[in-house]
Amino acid sequence: MYEEQQIKKYLNEDPTNIVFAFNNKYYLSNKDLIRRHVIGERSNIKYECKEVGHKLSISTSDVYIETPMVSLYSIGIVGTGLCYYKELLVVLNTTDIRAIEISSSVDKHIISMASHAIVGNYGASVVGASHCQEGQDADVRRLYVAQLSEPILSNSSGGSRHYTKRKRYNKRKRHTKRKRHTKRHSKRRTKHMPLSKY
Repeated sequence: MYEEQQIKKYLNEDPTNIVFAFNNKYYLSNKDLIRRHVIGERSNIKYECKEVGHKLSISTSDVYIETPMVSLYSIGIVGTGLCYYKELLVVLNTTDIRAIEISSSVDKHIISMASHAIVGNYGASVVGASHCQEGQDADVRRLYVAQLSEPILSNSSGGSRHYTKRKRYNKRKRHTKRKRHTKRHSKRRTKHMPLSKY
């Protein structure tokens, strides 16, 4: 059984260690690794395509170049889709952001995508790469700053190093003062905070 203290221990081991939360599962990662192996790889940066086609070359006019996105799968988070590049940069460049919640709701759904390696004309082959073809639709999700004191964590499945929440049951007390204390405690348990605050 894994407890919240073990997540905090991992975060305390290295100031660049971070944790992502998505649908009651937690994924451990590292900011430096994401810089080098995720946003440092052109194929992991994606752009929304304006239309689906079978072009052998994709230019900046074929995509919404002003809104780059990142594949969350490249971080090791399966079944999530994409996040906004600018939001991930805020996470990586802000020292006191250590826990990130990936929104369970979809911010937008794109019909297809193209990788930066193709759009940037770096000589990458379109074979096997995202180039506005069919079957490349994806969900885009927002990132938020999560509260480390909120979850009770348990049951690691290994491999991807993710964790699931354990339900917490609070007994009701008849004592009036005790009720007021519970209300104050719940107010402090903020679910998440927008990155725009940083």
